Amino acid sequence: MKPISDARYESIINLLDRGLSFRDIQKHLSISIATASRVKQSTRPNINRSVGRRPITFTTREKRLVVQLIISGESENAVASAKKCQEAWKKDVSADTIRSTLKEARFRSVNRKMKPRLESRHRQVRLEFVIKHKE
Repeated sequence: MKPISDARYESIINLLDRGLSFRDIQKHLSISIATASRVKQSTRPNINRSVGRRPITFTTREKRLVVQLIISGESENAVASAKKCQEAWKKDVSADTIRSTLKEARFRSVNRKMKPRLESRHRQVRLEFVIKHKE
């Protein structure tokens, strides 16, 4: 391993303190990622790195409000809830985000039971009822 100069060493520390990733430091200084990692381990072992996740869409409060929309019956499904959230909070919210929020709250999707179809005899009985009670 070739030793690095003090100026380059200080540059790596400076970029680490500014929050740049190893890949960004590699591009800035033309060094290997391993070199940047070694400098970090020796000088700044407690710097936390971002996990690299997508930023959260809902705050905890907003998640509770989404669940409340469904419980109260204001919204019947995730698509309707997404539209209400977009109107209320001016955020781009997909129905999938609502579904994952509800899943997080331990809600399960349930298919509604299908009602039996009306047969011709049912239609006839209804028609007779309407005619009989027309007045």
